[in-house]
Amino acid sequence: RRVAAARAEHTVAAQYANYRHHDDVPDDSRCVTFAQCEVYVDNDRWRGVPFVLSAGKALNERVAEVRVQFRAHAAAASLYAPAAAAGAAFVNELVVRLQPRPAAYFVVRTKVPGAGAHVATRAMALHHAAAFDAARHWSPAAYERLLLDVINADASLFVRHDELAEAWRIFTPALHALDDDHYVPPTYEHGVHTPRAALERIAALGLHAPPATSADADV
Repeated sequence: RRVAAARAEHTVAAQYANYRHHDDVPDDSRCVTFAQCEVYVDNDRWRGVPFVLSAGKALNERVAEVRVQFRAHAAAASLYAPAAAAGAAFVNELVVRLQPRPAAYFVVRTKVPGAGAHVATRAMALHHAAAFDAARHWSPAAYERLLLDVINADASLFVRHDELAEAWRIFTPALHALDDDHYVPPTYEHGVHTPRAALERIAALGLHAPPATSADADV
């Protein structure tokens, strides 16, 4: 309830280029197939920290993950000036990937041992497939788990009515603003990782875009 309502200027909405070519889609459709929105929590701990949410269709892969980027210290660039000049990013990340290949890992940028000022990326990772024998530790698919919970009358993974109401409270103002302005979503090519407008917004926030594929994150 401390999440402020989303604003249209903090929202990127786009449509993949061939979407209107489908037989059941109007030629003037403004339906959004990709959306990125930043929201803010109004309390002392999180005030001013952007929470960037994104989802889309016709991207390069299906991936669900949570990425926590830690603020880079200004001293890092000065201490490792050659690496900074070469474009090294001094941002550490905590990543929880749900699919594909469930994993949790902490990505750190660390100095390479020695007298030089070189920086390398290393990860402390837990990959479920490597840590557990799939034949012995079976995990149900998403809907299988939910159906099992229904049978067991376990509602812990389902959205409560008040949570759903809060979600509509947060996002409805931005949706109405885009609709009232007769917003025409920009297009993006089928198979891209992230539309250009979304990448530009991420950069404007001082954040780093996620790797182009989830395979790139398997460091």
